[in-house]
Amino acid sequence: MLPTWTIVATGLTLNVIAAMSAHFIESEHTAELDTLTMQQSRNLRTIDLNWQQVQGLERKRDTLYLLLAQASQTPQTVSTAFAKQLAKQLGLADYDFISNDGGLNQIVIESAIEGGQNLSRNSINDLFIENLQLMEQAQRKVKAISQTKNLALFLQIVGLAMMLARDLRPKS
Repeated sequence: MLPTWTIVATGLTLNVIAAMSAHFIESEHTAELDTLTMQQSRNLRTIDLNWQQVQGLERKRDTLYLLLAQASQTPQTVSTAFAKQLAKQLGLADYDFISNDGGLNQIVIESAIEGGQNLSRNSINDLFIENLQLMEQAQRKVKAISQTKNLALFLQIVGLAMMLARDLRPKS
């Protein structure tokens, strides 16, 4: 038969191990979970900005069609000013949008708008997939935290039972 003091010491040791492991492991997983959540938030903000870009380019396309529809009524300088502004936003040289006769090169403008929208949409898709992966990682972290808490609770219960064994031991 083991001496009572060894059972109590073992129980106390289990309680200390449970408390320490729960604290350190849980805090590490919680910090990683916070990092994942922050990355998800950044991705969502970037997705919102990319959607705004897509919508802005769509409005520019609408403005282009309005300008072209009114080309006979408005001076050519309005169309040229619009082309220069659009070129600046898309990061292209403004002369790409102006045809040889001084008008707007609608095909180049249309393809530039479409290209800009496609870049934004591809970025949105990539960020969305990354967010799904981050959510899976976060779920694994939450599961690990839960398992750590359960293990710590089990060790504490066993430790308390061992410490109480001294009091529950029959007196002989």
